Amino acid sequence: MFNPIIRAIIMMPEELYVVEISDTGISCTHPDGERQTVAWSDLREIAIETNDSGPWGMDFLWVLTGESSRCVIPQGASGEQELLDHMMAMPGFDYDSFISATTSTDVARFPCWQRDSPG
Repeated sequence: MFNPIIRAIIMMPEELYVVEISDTGISCTHPDGERQTVAWSDLREIAIETNDSGPWGMDFLWVLTGESSRCVIPQGASGEQELLDHMMAMPGFDYDSFISATTSTDVARFPCWQRDSPG
């Protein structure tokens, strides 16, 4: 087991982002302490944005957009697997768009889920 300070140094930068899922919503705490949260009741869209900065840059980002909030989570964030499991279980999640995003090396946006109606 690594000393926590050494572990923080050798962690991938994406791992320093921490995702939390609760009954009320999703949040991500960024390494600088910023915490972005989207309530389930506010969530309107889930998209993936990719860019051409890989493999060294953060080139795959989950973007959760609410009516009045936004949460950006990089692939590889701590807790991302639970996020992925939750997103894929949502009715209407677009698996094809998700797969396209995972293979993209371009600057692109892939909508994966949208709320059909408000509320």
